[in-house]
Amino acid sequence: MFRLQIAKETYLAPLADSDAETLLALINANRAHLRPWIPWVDDTLTAADALRFIANGQRQLAEGEALYAAVWHQGELAGVAALNYIDRLRGQTEIGYWLGTAYQGQGLMTAACQALVDYAFTYLGLRRVEIRCALENHRSRAVPLRLGFIEEGVQPQMAWQRGCFTQTVVYAVDSETWQRVKGELLTGGRR
Repeated sequence: MFRLQIAKETYLAPLADSDAETLLALINANRAHLRPWIPWVDDTLTAADALRFIANGQRQLAEGEALYAAVWHQGELAGVAALNYIDRLRGQTEIGYWLGTAYQGQGLMTAACQALVDYAFTYLGLRRVEIRCALENHRSRAVPLRLGFIEEGVQPQMAWQRGCFTQTVVYAVDSETWQRVKGELLTGGRR
């Protein structure tokens, strides 16, 4: 079973079927906060919807296509961080994430993304990791910058959100750059 310890009381692990109600409760508690940034939030209204999301993630993990993981902090579900796809042919992936508002500002998502980047390069042997954020989502955009990703540009009308297309900022890091950045993160030279 996949499990990444990212701090003393924080780890990443795939969602289980038994997490459907907990996941739905976290989404419900944060629906207004998530709605501007996550297009599927209004389509996830029942435990059955959450269970379908979990089952899809389990299938993709089993087939090596993606990795959807819950962010568990102090025994509570705090959010989700994922390798949205795993393209072994091109050697790349994209990280997606969201966090409940009660868990923001503690460095949890930065630590979760750092663990996923390291996993992608070290264990999956990929060469490139991307993070895409809505231009207006400044909190989300801070995560790749803290991790040494390079802003590659803005894609106009890339994502459908809030009933219209929005601009998306693309950040990326390659495996070679990551080794340097990881060293800086471990020695406290970057934050």
